[in-house]
Amino acid sequence: MEYIQLDRGSVQRFGIRDADGKETGEYIEIDPEDMYFQFRSKDCGIKHKNNVEELKIKVDEIQKTCKDEGEFPTEKDIALKEAFDDFLKKEEQAIDEFIGEGTTRKLLNGRKPYLFMFNDIFDMLSQIAPTLRDTSRNLIENIRAKYKKQKEKDDVLW
Repeated sequence: MEYIQLDRGSVQRFGIRDADGKETGEYIEIDPEDMYFQFRSKDCGIKHKNNVEELKIKVDEIQKTCKDEGEFPTEKDIALKEAFDDFLKKEEQAIDEFIGEGTTRKLLNGRKPYLFMFNDIFDMLSQIAPTLRDTSRNLIENIRAKYKKQKEKDDVLW
């Protein structure tokens, strides 16, 4: 059997270190040539904002309607837990839709999802943003150079 060797293209792999600086063995991959990356980023931010608003509404409703009497867990405790569980699930889903299935769990490194994980994960991702920007700029320059040469040859694309 003959094989085709796949090319990773410009996909960039970023290793993950824990809080002590030790490598976790996990990594994330981002393709700067992915034309939909920026759209998913914007969509993720919108989903986060909607998730926060939805949680606020649910918590306000729970505060008004649920009983906070008796032994723990009270009706209010249970309702709040369910609201936060739903919120965290939606936050994880929004992040995974943006940067890849399972990436949220990799970046949490064994930690359970928590209220401010969205902000913390985006702070983590901001560490690699300059590298991604540089790669994108280089790709744009390479495309310009390639098609400039093509134009000089046959003027097909312009």
